[in-house]
Amino acid sequence: MICNPIVCHFSINGNDTDTFRALVFDNDGNVKITPEEMNTYGENKTISRIWWNLTKEERIKIAIKLHDYFKINILEDGHVYYYCEGNLNCEGLPYSIYECINESTCVNNTKARYLKFNGLEVDGTPSSKCYYKGNNLSKLYCFYVSDDKTYHLPCYYAIVTGIIGHAICALLIDKDYKDINNWFFFQYNDSDIKIGDWQIPIETTNVYISSVTSMLYQNTCDDFTQGPCYVWWKIGLNGTPTLYNICEQPLNTMILENNYSTDYLNELKTHSEYQILSYIETPYHIIIFIKEYNDYQYNIPEEINRKKVIITKSL
Repeated sequence: MICNPIVCHFSINGNDTDTFRALVFDNDGNVKITPEEMNTYGENKTISRIWWNLTKEERIKIAIKLHDYFKINILEDGHVYYYCEGNLNCEGLPYSIYECINESTCVNNTKARYLKFNGLEVDGTPSSKCYYKGNNLSKLYCFYVSDDKTYHLPCYYAIVTGIIGHAICALLIDKDYKDINNWFFFQYNDSDIKIGDWQIPIETTNVYISSVTSMLYQNTCDDFTQGPCYVWWKIGLNGTPTLYNICEQPLNTMILENNYSTDYLNELKTHSEYQILSYIETPYHIIIFIKEYNDYQYNIPEEINRKKVIITKSL
């Protein structure tokens, strides 16, 4: 049975979770470590491995601290101000850093956060030719984030439409993904954005979590290629969200609860909707590239008709 992609994640045993709690939280349940230390636990995948063993309140506190690290240590004041295109493989610009002056929008701010928190690209590493700058205009960052620097958390794009058109990040903090209150929204200097805040105003008509088919848009760095929505709410004038739709097509990133096993791989190979294209191994995961649709069903280019299945290793 293919696991629901937006909910499934992996866990390690409770003893490891208790050890993490003792290191990170004080007796009152407050975070006692620095954003830099929390980033280390994110990058070494400790947090992603125990994500669903933690409480919802603990996940929120961890998410705030991880976002603190990103917006302060990388961006310095929470904003991606400029972006540009340069050499592939994060090898820098063929021109002066001070010529990287394309003004960024919420899209590139969301993209930079998504790649740090989730880190999984569906069509190779196209973001490796894209760069951005925060408040320090002499410091350049590559959008692409290597596997050892990402968090591998269930973080996705959220699109806000209505009185404003806006993009923010959405991190799943409880398994009932149909409840908007189980999503941690963040962008710029704001963490845990709520309906009624300026980034999701009450007059907003729609909020939906979007899948992504590419980090580029028409091979440029100024946008991303949006796939179908996954879950969609309409916001009433009184601020009450109503579940409007759950899209049928799964997200591009599927994180599976069961550990890697030959039986599961064989099941995936024989599943009627999928075909394995290739798979690679990282220190933490088996990453399988699959074709989502059979060729006789849809004429979809291979670079789009690819999904990643992420299976944790037993540690």
